[in-house]
Amino acid sequence: ARRPLAADFADRLARCAPASGDAWYGKAWHAARRADVAAETEALRRLREVPLFSDAQVALARLWLDALPPRAIFVLPGEVDYVTLRMLQEAGERTDAIIVESAALEIPEYVKALRSRHGLPLPFTDAVIDSLDDEGEYWGARVINHWRALSHAGTLDRGLAISTTVDSDGFEGPGIFRGNGAHLVLVDTAAAAAPAPVAVWRRV
Repeated sequence: ARRPLAADFADRLARCAPASGDAWYGKAWHAARRADVAAETEALRRLREVPLFSDAQVALARLWLDALPPRAIFVLPGEVDYVTLRMLQEAGERTDAIIVESAALEIPEYVKALRSRHGLPLPFTDAVIDSLDDEGEYWGARVINHWRALSHAGTLDRGLAISTTVDSDGFEGPGIFRGNGAHLVLVDTAAAAAPAPVAVWRRV
């Protein structure tokens, strides 16, 4: 219920403190969750100009991106990792991948944006999506399981990877997630095309 207010404060902070990396980080995060593409793009660009993340954090984000199979959907938890990866994508790195923040799958605007921006299929109608917050149920597993089944069947045209820190309770469906050193990739999809983990580590 307080998300709109928090987003408004994030926008105000970015206007009042344009030299603060924290301000642009907050704006990027809230803009992503409310599917405001223009605001997210502006904030991500400013984050490159007003450094916030450590070299180690950026290196880890680059490792995750580099190790992903082509055109992968990458599900990870936490706004810091999400914003760091999206910042690198805004700079042109691995724009073929789709980064998904698992907790945001409970937010109707965010879920709809995955479909409108990226063409990702969803396992429920708009009416159900609009009622997500009212239901009080965690819908992320349903979305991920839907992608899992489609990817395994070869009808999603994308690989599926999850961070090792994602809570996978409730994940069900065909195929197994296999570790590749940086994250877990659903086998029998695009996993064979993923770079060798050791080579990725050496690049980082």
